[in-house]
Amino acid sequence: MARIAPVHLRRRRQALVAAGVVMALAAACAGGATGTEVRSHVRRAPIDRSTTAATVASNTELATDVYRSLARRAGNFVFSPYAISLALAEVAAGATGITALELAGTQHQARDQNLASGLNTLAQQIATRAGDRENDVREGQVSIDLPVAVWGQLDTLVKQPFLDQLARWYGTGLRLVDFRSDPGAARTAVNNWMHDQSSSQFDAVVPPGQVTQATRLLMTAGAFIAAPWDQRFDATRTRPSTFQLLGHGTTVVTTMAVTSPEGLSYARGDGWQAVMLPYLGRQLAMVLIVPDTGRFDTVQSSLDGSSFQSIVDALRPMPIELEMPRFQFSTPLTLDTLLKANGLGSLFDPARARLPGITGDEALWVSHFDEEGTQASAPTAGRPAVAATAPSVSLTIDRPFILSVVDRASGEPLLFGRVVDPNP
Repeated sequence: MARIAPVHLRRRRQALVAAGVVMALAAACAGGATGTEVRSHVRRAPIDRSTTAATVASNTELATDVYRSLARRAGNFVFSPYAISLALAEVAAGATGITALELAGTQHQARDQNLASGLNTLAQQIATRAGDRENDVREGQVSIDLPVAVWGQLDTLVKQPFLDQLARWYGTGLRLVDFRSDPGAARTAVNNWMHDQSSSQFDAVVPPGQVTQATRLLMTAGAFIAAPWDQRFDATRTRPSTFQLLGHGTTVVTTMAVTSPEGLSYARGDGWQAVMLPYLGRQLAMVLIVPDTGRFDTVQSSLDGSSFQSIVDALRPMPIELEMPRFQFSTPLTLDTLLKANGLGSLFDPARARLPGITGDEALWVSHFDEEGTQASAPTAGRPAVAATAPSVSLTIDRPFILSVVDRASGEPLLFGRVVDPNP
């Protein structure tokens, strides 16, 4: 379940939760459970910055692929391309044949690209964004949790090279639960672990009925980010305003505003405007792409990895007057059908899936891939910084827009989505 919700003002933080990604691999028979982690002694690979740019490019293409597919449905949505990429890459560690080829294609992995190394580097870099941060007028804390786990059946013989890959590139091992004897308890254990590892943001990553006695391998990945804005929105300027809906009609939304002499970045292109709002520490930021009235479908249908990156590259710091709505929504996102439509059919087909690198005990295939739990808060308000320079640009977001939360140094999109109605 993807949820976008307003932040609690008492926390004075912008909270973002990027998706519990769930992958359940099913087989025809079963085994027992302990809840213990089994991990290879292989050390995690060091950072290799030479792999970052290619991996970010791949993940951005995956993000826009998923976005365009989801855009065929009505309403708001948000998802975590970073979490999806991690989950697919971990499955790829045990894939061969057509399944390996399809995974590489879906993830836009070049023939000579070490995607696992790039994801490993990104994970270690993004973890350093957390901690105490401050600017000239405020201080606060950036929290980042990236709970990733592979869950297996106790008596399944997992191949050592698979465990070595998990340890080397993702710093994790295999967690064991009893799918065969008590799938309900196994589901509860997975959900409790995700809840504990994500600042209590994930309550039911694995929905009822998804874990069965036939489940043999379950994969979960998510991200929780909580951070204050670098530039506070002015609480005294909160007001009701009109928001244009897609097609026809309007709705009344709560709009917040900030006048920033510096710190925000802006760009304008053919049929769109964009603004970047950094979080405290200025290492993470939210990018909002606002198509001109009547151009939303055109802009989103043409969005791909390179066009998104060109928008981000065009952003330049400048004084800006910004008004934007607070928003709140939730959407279920089941990615099985979507990924099949994007060339990943064999992974979900018991007759065609090729995952022999995980275990030799029995044939595995993916039975479910759910992206649930994504949350993003609307802007928080507080006493704003004094604007010493008159704004040179004024942007009022009173119509549907595209959003992404990015790691600024690498450009990695941690969240991606759209808001077509702030009051769904």
